[in-house]
Amino acid sequence: MADYKEIKGFKIQNVSSDPSNLTGGQIWYNSTTATLKGYSKAGGIPAGVWSAGGTMNDGRPTGADFGSLTAGVAAGGGGATDVEEYNGTAWTSVNDIPTSGSGGGATGTQTAGIIYGYEPSTYVESHTYDGTTWTEVSDINTGRYLGGSAGGFQTSAMYAGGGAYVANTEIWNGTSWTEVADMVDGRNHIKAGGTVTAAVIAGGYGGGPPDTNPTQSEQWNGTSWTEGNNLNNGRAFLTGGGNSFTSVMLFGGGPPITSNTEWWNGTSWTEMNNLASISESSHGTTQSTGIGTYRARTPGTAGETEEWTVDAATVTVTAS
Repeated sequence: MADYKEIKGFKIQNVSSDPSNLTGGQIWYNSTTATLKGYSKAGGIPAGVWSAGGTMNDGRPTGADFGSLTAGVAAGGGGATDVEEYNGTAWTSVNDIPTSGSGGGATGTQTAGIIYGYEPSTYVESHTYDGTTWTEVSDINTGRYLGGSAGGFQTSAMYAGGGAYVANTEIWNGTSWTEVADMVDGRNHIKAGGTVTAAVIAGGYGGGPPDTNPTQSEQWNGTSWTEGNNLNNGRAFLTGGGNSFTSVMLFGGGPPITSNTEWWNGTSWTEMNNLASISESSHGTTQSTGIGTYRARTPGTAGETEEWTVDAATVTVTAS
């Protein structure tokens, strides 16, 4: 009878603690608890909980954030040029962005990221990051702040909405920004997740009065936007994202200030466990391998960080 190695091509890992960066179908043996475990995302939803992480050196609001939970970047915010990197445990100050910024979009990895649409004044500047140095690249066409970002790569990004309730959408190809189809409804203080060909955007303020459509969600298919299923809890200032259309997590926000966390599976939003102590988050990063949030708004400690830990389900093994 074939064993696991013959079927899968590799042996089951023997570890002393459950791994943190889990993928669907992953199996391991926990030698501390003497149990064989596996991970599956039932219905595409990764059950988990929030817990405290390291505190930022300089807590600040509305920064541009990209990367993963164990390799994240927080750039600007609060009109500052400060940049910090997170390794899953602690924050380290690194080279500043060339100009002070707040409210910008961002995507990519810790060694290949891009930020765009942030202050000062015109909200058009874009800069790439190679893990050490910031380089100015082509401006976005329509200057705006606090729009929704998606893409996941330094050479492939999308920025939609923002500013004075604009509906503009632009795509970055690694060289320049191109205007594409507008959103159904222009909004700001929104968040997005997915790719340049399949994305979702949710929450935020619409035009007059400013709390119009705070539950609204729209879907992008690479050509046009259509109305999607609403958030369960409407709000602006929310945080999060994701690099896959079928796995996007948004959390925090307000008003009123909330610790709600919701997961998008490509069709609808599902309530998850609330943030542990942070009730309104201003920075945040999320990828398939980890999700975190770091804040700089009251109430709470400036720069406080929380991490999302995915639950792992124990596998029952039977012989045949």
